Amino acid sequence: LYWYNDTINFISAFFIVIAVGLAADAPAHVTRGYLDSRLPTRDLRARDALAKLGPHVFRGGFSTICGIAIVGFAVTYIFFSLFKLLMTILILALWNGLALMPVVCSLIGPMRLLIRREMRAHYL
Repeated sequence: LYWYNDTINFISAFFIVIAVGLAADAPAHVTRGYLDSRLPTRDLRARDALAKLGPHVFRGGFSTICGIAIVGFAVTYIFFSLFKLLMTILILALWNGLALMPVVCSLIGPMRLLIRREMRAHYL
């Protein structure tokens, strides 16, 4: 809200609550795809998750952005604040889900459960 020179009120607080749910959607899908992947290395698992779920996450985010874009032409405070907040959150969520999360998962993501069990059995 600071960037938009706006204050927190009931309308902006309501849209922020909605935006938090939308912001968690794309990264959650990609992370779930990473955890479900059966490939051996972190890098391959991140690529697999992005290859399988990336197009679907992008289409979902892009269609939502297209739906919200029409509201940008509104002159009322409620609709224009909806546009500003949700457009910002959707763009950041898509970037977070499609660019940042695969990199984070490939660098510090958990190993596969089977590999962890094998390592634990080997060292015990």
